[in-house]
Amino acid sequence: MRELLKFIIVLAVVCGASLKTQATIVEFPMTLEEIIEGDNRFEYGDKIFSDFDMKVISSTPGYDPDKSSITVEPVEFNGVLGLVFQSAWGVTDGEYLDVQLDFKVSVAGWSERSIIGVDNNMLNSTAAGEQVVGQNSQATISESVFSNEPLSPHPNNIAKLDTFDLADPGIDQLHDHASFAPIKEIYVTKDIYLYASSDELGDYGVANLSQFTQWFHQTPVPEPMTMVMLGMGGLLVARKKRNR
Repeated sequence: MRELLKFIIVLAVVCGASLKTQATIVEFPMTLEEIIEGDNRFEYGDKIFSDFDMKVISSTPGYDPDKSSITVEPVEFNGVLGLVFQSAWGVTDGEYLDVQLDFKVSVAGWSERSIIGVDNNMLNSTAAGEQVVGQNSQATISESVFSNEPLSPHPNNIAKLDTFDLADPGIDQLHDHASFAPIKEIYVTKDIYLYASSDELGDYGVANLSQFTQWFHQTPVPEPMTMVMLGMGGLLVARKKRNR
């Protein structure tokens, strides 16, 4: 009986520490600039988000959005954690924008979960009456997920996702998913590209990107009471063996 009591006390302390870790409060949404100029990391649930960076690969001269033009906010839905990115990026009449966004996702040391997949969702919305993506224009996000540093000598790409919003609704792909073997840490690289056709083609040249969301699927873990029951069962089996 003493052994069982000790087990329950230890389990309560561990679960309490876990819940305390999850209770870290951070004010959101935050701009990417605020995150990078701060600690460049934050915790949400059992995930640590860090190593954020954004750079403009190419753009129309004079159009150079900075890190303050995009906000980041962690979210949770049915036990799945994610990040919502919101921007006011838009191009018109022959303009273009190509941006690379990088960040790292790690599972907190106290958690038994692992990451087993990712989703990417695009959501475009503008003022009433405005087009999101005009004819012959496009908004695309090409994503790569790595198990190690993308700039390392031997980067290991474990997943690729593609989402796009084109003028023809029949070929839009606003959601993509990828699964992989359980892993405790991933590196995400997003290539975001906007292009608006020129009015010289007789089209309405516009392409906007207002929001995209990243979801991180994870392995389930037993509830605390399930762990208690499993522990109690193990102790009872051990006691029976000793009494034989």
